Amino acid sequence: MKRKLNYIGSFEAKTHLSKVLKDVQNGNEKIITIRGKPIAKITPYSDNKDQDINCILDAFEKIRNSIKDKIDIKSMINEGRKY
Repeated sequence: MKRKLNYIGSFEAKTHLSKVLKDVQNGNEKIITIRGKPIAKITPYSDNKDQDINCILDAFEKIRNSIKDKIDIKSMINEGRKY
């Protein structure tokens, strides 16, 4: 299920907490802000840890596939030691 992301001010979140929680329960994420700056994210609860791990592994796979050339780790380490 694709989550809908919403920004909400802290005062509004406090005032309408039950509505915020109902939206989160329906699969939406809420970003709580103070003066427009994000400070917290409320997401639907999931105790399925395997799903979280699979998302991380998928992200790493996308990164690996985005690298077109081979990376020479040894030369990168040696280059870093110059400084």
